[in-house]
Amino acid sequence: MEGSRSLRVPPSQKWLLDNLFNPAKDLLTDTLHLQLSLHSVAREGLGGSAMLKYRQVKWEGHKRPSAFDPRTTQIMSFFSLPHVEPSPKRVRVLFNGEYIVDTKNAKLGWIKPYYPYYFFETKDVPNKYLVKARSSSQDKVYDLVVADRKAEAAVSEYVEGELKGLVLIDFGAPDAWFEEDEQIFVHPKDIYKRVDVLQSSRHVRIELNGVEIANTTKPRLLFETSLPVRTYIPKTDCRLDFLVPSELTTQCPYKGVANYYHVRLLDGTISEDSVWWYRTPQLECAEVKGFLAFYDNKFDVYVDGELQSRK
Repeated sequence: MEGSRSLRVPPSQKWLLDNLFNPAKDLLTDTLHLQLSLHSVAREGLGGSAMLKYRQVKWEGHKRPSAFDPRTTQIMSFFSLPHVEPSPKRVRVLFNGEYIVDTKNAKLGWIKPYYPYYFFETKDVPNKYLVKARSSSQDKVYDLVVADRKAEAAVSEYVEGELKGLVLIDFGAPDAWFEEDEQIFVHPKDIYKRVDVLQSSRHVRIELNGVEIANTTKPRLLFETSLPVRTYIPKTDCRLDFLVPSELTTQCPYKGVANYYHVRLLDGTISEDSVWWYRTPQLECAEVKGFLAFYDNKFDVYVDGELQSRK
């Protein structure tokens, strides 16, 4: 392959190759080398973006694996579900002033394609914090209790199948989660996903009902594995007089806490919660700080003079 290099794949990721490329065994060697074009190799190694690009090229014109959705070019899953693998991070879970979990043996588990959860061995979740709520042939469900606080049905222990012997804690039930000494939010980050923010000089215009809301040649483009590209625009290139603060906030483990605006035109037209921005984004997305993003499916978006399809 022109402009390629040989990338040694860690043994822990052999399952990824097997699930992505079978039955095309000719792509691999016994030493687990994989040829990837240089420009598609993710900085962290065998990342999601590189995998997506390689699989699109190799499988073009052929039957794709079931995990590949050719209509949206999104990776729905790298592997069969459920999938569990060890995490090298120390994980702590705080509830009502006590660390109910403090372990270096946490597991990352995917029970749906989009992001992982943390699973724990039963020995790492002390029984003193658990009060049995109900049980079934698949799992035992517990209330999480520390002193005078209770989170109902917040803990599940699996008793059969591939997750047997593992414990799942509802991410929203505790007060805080920590990887090492860094707090995490919403859910653990997917180690096979990446987010990149790139400065662009594309000319982007955004309209609502023929009224221009934004016009810039300085957008920042956010690329997130398996999701649509998002365009972030400097506030100084937007019609701030059309924006009305919303009470809505959302959280993303990669970007942080988003605040929202409604768009209200002079004729009374309102597009609710259709613009968002990050006041203090996470470090990996720091470049979008203070920039505005518009839902593509709610506006007419022109890029270099071409009207984009609403997504």
